Amino acid sequence: MQKLLSAVVFTAMLAPGVALAGAGAGGGAPGGDPMDRLAEQLGLSDDQKSEIEGIIQEQREKQMELQQQTQEDINNVLTADQRDQLEEMQRQRQEQMRKRMEQMQKEQGGGGTPPPQ
Repeated sequence: MQKLLSAVVFTAMLAPGVALAGAGAGGGAPGGDPMDRLAEQLGLSDDQKSEIEGIIQEQREKQMELQQQTQEDINNVLTADQRDQLEEMQRQRQEQMRKRMEQMQKEQGGGGTPPPQ
């Protein structure tokens, strides 16, 4: 049960960022801005592009609010010890994700010395 709860909370906390991470302005996805590629492929006007970016931003905000409310609702069910344990689990997962992202950036960016041959 605790593993399931942890997985649900973790997914709820990360899903919005993952789902829209590359969409819209400032997406930061490798290979350029996905919104620019979408605009080019669909032949979007500047007005259409701006409207779509606004929709994406609005959805991000709604998802963040939902994420916060979900976390509050779950915290209200847990005991203080369980909340502390959950927070520690989330910190550990965030650290693991940070390390994976750093590793991916090194691999993509070629930062560092090339592997020996």
